[in-house]
Amino acid sequence: MAHSLYWRETDFHSAIDVIIDIAAILLECIVGGGINLPDLDEYDTPSRYIHITATPEEYTTLDKVLLSFIQNPLEYDLSEFLSEDDVKDMTHQVEALRKGTV
Repeated sequence: MAHSLYWRETDFHSAIDVIIDIAAILLECIVGGGINLPDLDEYDTPSRYIHITATPEEYTTLDKVLLSFIQNPLEYDLSEFLSEDDVKDMTHQVEALRKGTV
């Protein structure tokens, strides 16, 4: 199957990684009005400005998931990929993200 855009497969080690990335992108879209794709990807990504929106219900659900992670980070079974200290650091980053201070 031919792709008209650059195609690159990305491995995600846990669902919480994807959720945190989406939260960061949504925050950037709220604060800055959007984001340029090269700012998200260290590879040679063509310049393309995007804006992602979500419904109030989706923001509420995302906030609940982030809060759950902050309150119980070790329940997300990240020990296979991260040390306990790294999980704590990630928790602080998610807390800052949730407060909109990233």
